[in-house]
Amino acid sequence: MDVCVQRSLEESLATEAYERRIRRLEQEKTELSRKLQESTQTVQALQHASGEGPAPVPSNKEVEIRSLKTEIFALSLWGIVCRLREQFNPF
Repeated sequence: MDVCVQRSLEESLATEAYERRIRRLEQEKTELSRKLQESTQTVQALQHASGEGPAPVPSNKEVEIRSLKTEIFALSLWGIVCRLREQFNPF
């Protein structure tokens, strides 16, 4: 087999492997974001469970802070995925 063809085949296989890894990392990022959101809701529910009566409705400010924290976490994970993509995908 020609050396160039063999090298091209190896690069193609390596690229496919990295793309599969990136897809798995993206799925893991989505799952971690979901778990973070669930955990945040659970912690808040437990904090409010100790009080009497229904849990107070969070203020707009609290909702915004929680939303921003979740977005920061998701963007951090996305940054990791992008760095891995750049590191392992030379094209």
